[in-house]
Amino acid sequence: SQDVRRVPTTFDRRSARIRASLLLQLVACEPRDPTSGEVIDGARVFSSEDTSNIPYFFPNQGKPHVSRPANRVILSDGFARNARSYFLRIPQELRDLVLRSHMISADAYDALVNEDPRRFIELREEEITRAESEFLRKRGIALDANAARGDEEVDAD
Repeated sequence: SQDVRRVPTTFDRRSARIRASLLLQLVACEPRDPTSGEVIDGARVFSSEDTSNIPYFFPNQGKPHVSRPANRVILSDGFARNARSYFLRIPQELRDLVLRSHMISADAYDALVNEDPRRFIELREEEITRAESEFLRKRGIALDANAARGDEEVDAD
């Protein structure tokens, strides 16, 4: 059996590997709304071709950082393109639950608060990889952490 490739370095909703990562995040982590703590309706997010329900933490970064998958976050419809502000205002009693559901470690949250996009993206990428590895490992599938990561992986059909 072949190991699963890591997430590409560029977010493109047409990429099968990106869609697989989004689906895994929805199933394994049950992302929560940063304002209410409610679980986000994954079916609605996944059925949409639009990327408005997958906004940016740091939308004004230059490439390559702006296009990294870890700079995008799954939210319900109705959130602005810049998701960072919502995460800075998570009610205290919901913070740990919401952050965990979006694979944001305490160190990554500090980077988010301190407007350090490169560190935030790097730390969140590590957390996404860890969560994917754990999810797959429980199912007897390995994540090939050493495989080269493509930047443009788009399905033609």
